[in-house]
Amino acid sequence: MIVEFLDFVKDNNLLNRDDKILLSLSGGRDSVALFKLFLEVDLEFECCHCNYNLRGQDSIDDMKFVEDLCKKNNINLYIAKFDTNLYAEKEKLSIEIAARELRYNWYEELCIEHKFTKIATAHHLNDQAETFFINLMRSTGLNGICGIPVIRPLNKESTNNTIKNCYIIRPLLYANRANIDDFLKRTKYKDDYTNFTDKYLRNKVRLNVIPEIEKITPNFITQLQKSINNFKNTKNFVNRVIQDFFPIDILENGIIKLNIKNNYSKSELEGYLYFALYNYNFNLSQISDIASSYLNNSTGKLFYSQDYSLVINRGYILIEKTNNNNSFC
Repeated sequence: MIVEFLDFVKDNNLLNRDDKILLSLSGGRDSVALFKLFLEVDLEFECCHCNYNLRGQDSIDDMKFVEDLCKKNNINLYIAKFDTNLYAEKEKLSIEIAARELRYNWYEELCIEHKFTKIATAHHLNDQAETFFINLMRSTGLNGICGIPVIRPLNKESTNNTIKNCYIIRPLLYANRANIDDFLKRTKYKDDYTNFTDKYLRNKVRLNVIPEIEKITPNFITQLQKSINNFKNTKNFVNRVIQDFFPIDILENGIIKLNIKNNYSKSELEGYLYFALYNYNFNLSQISDIASSYLNNSTGKLFYSQDYSLVINRGYILIEKTNNNNSFC
């Protein structure tokens, strides 16, 4: 496990000598495995723990377990206590999305205050498989079926987008659950009982879908990862082609200008826009509408994502951040 871990980190360039590392430690088996690996390879790191206050005494017990584990190993620990139910109600979000937003916004605060450059989370191959199916069920494109990235900027996950030099890394994406269980023999961790109910979509996939597929293909998790790697190679190639043949101009006022050929069919234009607009958070439905509006010469038609506004303007597509003083609105 340790040799594979070191090889994976090196092959994916996850850590540099001058990185300041924050490990997200829930107390569950996966994050404890990552904690143990970091200790055994003698990495310098600190930890953070989110108490979402969703499971009563169990949430408190998990927090105390993490505190004791870090104290025993002389690891600095940051703890955040959230009223997740209140936040979800206020923002009209599901509990899962609310917890995610709270978590990643706090990560951003920690990175700004303490200068962390890498935040390590304990996602592994089984999580990758679950994400693959969830994205398929929600309707996705090539980016979605590529699953969980090994490394990505923090500001792709948080809602504030005020930090640019911190990255989320997933150093366990080479291991499956069986590998982790074997590595954790005689190591204590805390099981979250909600992981064993099918109340949430991810749990339904984990408990009901994947086990049935594994009955047909016992090595399904490994085979799926090989397919995902192929999808990633295809995505990287397509992105490179788009960058080479369809350059994006940045105008003096910071507005982004897409130069589009006039002989696209709607399906071809949707395919191009899917990649060209990926970093601007426009969804598949919006991309279809944008393509139709462009082909219909709907000058002045506006679209909005979470952070950007887009306008069709005389044969061009123009994009800018919504907090820009030169807003289209």
